[in-house]
Amino acid sequence: MKDIITKSYKESILAKEGFFKQNLQPIIQSAEVIADAFKADRKLLICGNGGSAADAQHIAAEFVNRFMIERPPLPALPFPQIHPSSPASEMTTALTRYFQNR
Repeated sequence: MKDIITKSYKESILAKEGFFKQNLQPIIQSAEVIADAFKADRKLLICGNGGSAADAQHIAAEFVNRFMIERPPLPALPFPQIHPSSPASEMTTALTRYFQNR
């Protein structure tokens, strides 16, 4: 079991290192575009479908709420916006499947 966990851990680190080697500049550019948009009083819409809709809600919450530093909320919205009591990933997955089959 220890070997399986250690192997998985090492593979995860290698994947992250490779990703950042290839994508650091686009990540920086994206962050700059988002920061410039906030400075210009614009909003960030974060889109997702299925499980990614839940990710969009989570990421929007990271912008709106402050976790690491004291700052005002940043205007980020998940799209589509689902009622908080609705399971977003289930709703958007169901809608996608419905419209794919039409």
